[in-house]
Amino acid sequence: MSTANRQTQLLAVLVVDQVGSTAFLQRVGDARANEVRAALQSVLRQAVAEHDGRIVVGTGDGILAVFDGASKGLDAGLAMHRRLVDAHRSGQVPTDVEIRVGVAVGDISIGEQVCHGTPVVEAAQLEAAAPPGAMLCTDAVKVLSAGRSSADFVSREQIHLPGLSQPLSAWLCRPPT
Repeated sequence: MSTANRQTQLLAVLVVDQVGSTAFLQRVGDARANEVRAALQSVLRQAVAEHDGRIVVGTGDGILAVFDGASKGLDAGLAMHRRLVDAHRSGQVPTDVEIRVGVAVGDISIGEQVCHGTPVVEAAQLEAAAPPGAMLCTDAVKVLSAGRSSADFVSREQIHLPGLSQPLSAWLCRPPT
């Protein structure tokens, strides 16, 4: 794709991934893993749609989505966790299937099925650093979503992420208690 088809936009970037999907695949086999993956993708896609997001790319066991507001990205992440709990209760998704979410915000170069920029890297790295069943976001996401998101910001840490020269301030987020 040429750069003429891309534009730079200020967007929230959400990256979500199934925790331990390869080990899960090995444990339950291809057929069952594919069924669970489809159910999980439905849960994740519904949460993105509910918060007016756009899925840029699916990763099989996760997605990368963008939102036109930090609070929408955060609330989509919370909705993913909430919907997954519902899917656990209904038996649609086994209870040992967990997700991690990372949310960042900033200028990104975005095309039809691709996006690039530091916020994309930050969101992906935060997702990888998040504890199973949790969501991490940047300081900028917290500031921009103040008073607009239902997320509770639990704790702040300086995280050294691979490939980034400076540590990143990250907030552990959870649904309101």
